[in-house]
Amino acid sequence: MSEPFSHTEQVAANLLNRSGIALIWDLHLVAAKAHLDGRKLTARSLLEIADAAERVWLRRRTASCG
Repeated sequence: MSEPFSHTEQVAANLLNRSGIALIWDLHLVAAKAHLDGRKLTARSLLEIADAAERVWLRRRTASCG
């Protein structure tokens, strides 16, 4: 049985369901822009969601492979 999702992973899973795997790259790009604009907390939050989305995607991929 897999571990329960954290709140951030739940948000990431919902976003992945809507936008697909491209979401991970898009979040990184938006986080980079936020960082350059001086919005450090926003950038960090976006990166946390991107990392969570990657974990969710990898879990789903592992589960579907067997």
